[in-house]
Amino acid sequence: MDFETIKQRFDAFWECEILDRPLIHITAPRKHRVYVEIPNVKTLEDKWINIDYILKRLEYHFENTVFLGDAIPQYWPNLGPNSLTAFLGVKWIQTSIEKYKRSEDYTVFRNYLENRLREKLKRVEDLLTGIECSYP
Repeated sequence: MDFETIKQRFDAFWECEILDRPLIHITAPRKHRVYVEIPNVKTLEDKWINIDYILKRLEYHFENTVFLGDAIPQYWPNLGPNSLTAFLGVKWIQTSIEKYKRSEDYTVFRNYLENRLREKLKRVEDLLTGIECSYP
């Protein structure tokens, strides 16, 4: 892996240019699998926030994946089904929903989330609007 060239290709991509060819991201499972002992999780929450479990899953993925072209090993810190709510600023949606027992309270909560999502997406749109990028 020539990481310096890969970095240059990524830099060129973000500058709307092409260094020597387009970025190519290819991953595939290795033919011969490497065993990595992954600890059991006791709760659904542990599946998303137990660092030992997450790191072992990541190790398993890296050990058993071939990274080709410009693909580089990466980690995406995923909070599972609560990613969107964390993005919107809510701690844990289950905890928040439990506070809203009556249907009208749930409607207020849902409207709050939808408005927060609209605000966040508008900010992203505003940021992206100023970027001009075209390819030959």
